[in-house]
Amino acid sequence: MADPLIPRPFLKWAGGKTQLTDSLLECAPHCFKVYHEPFVGSGALFFRLYREQRVRKAVISDINAELIDTYIAIRDCVLDVIRILSEFPYSRDFYYEIRAKDPWELSLPERAARMIYLNKTGYNGLYRVNRQGRFNVPFGRYKSPNYLDRENLLAVSLALQNDQIFCAPFESVLERANPNDWVY
Repeated sequence: MADPLIPRPFLKWAGGKTQLTDSLLECAPHCFKVYHEPFVGSGALFFRLYREQRVRKAVISDINAELIDTYIAIRDCVLDVIRILSEFPYSRDFYYEIRAKDPWELSLPERAARMIYLNKTGYNGLYRVNRQGRFNVPFGRYKSPNYLDRENLLAVSLALQNDQIFCAPFESVLERANPNDWVY
């Protein structure tokens, strides 16, 4: 069980930086005003900075709208996301049923729960869409995937409360960043 004050990445993400955070922090500036992460993915570096109380304000972004909506839902309506996830069974049939749903026809909390569930129960935690933009990762083979980590989701929600979250291409950080900000 996670400490409710210590958020960790709630998604697996290809290219995630969890194992590189020590090296990245060695290169980090000692002082900065706002932290910008334009390829947020799992947010490994953001959550590490938060746990170490090195970030006061953050602007996180990514071009993946489903990913960003998941962050926004966890920040703004985490209890709804948790409730929906608690109703999801772990089964191959349910995986393909929820995968087939159009995420844009779901409410924000439903979309976030879908994203977390597919990420934690799909093959290798991949996020991949086909040419039609449909998620197409096959079912993973896990004994007991932890797609409902209530304590961590609550901690993540707290960590995100004062942060700005955008769906935007990475270049847009140039419009938002100011002197003495840190962009990673």
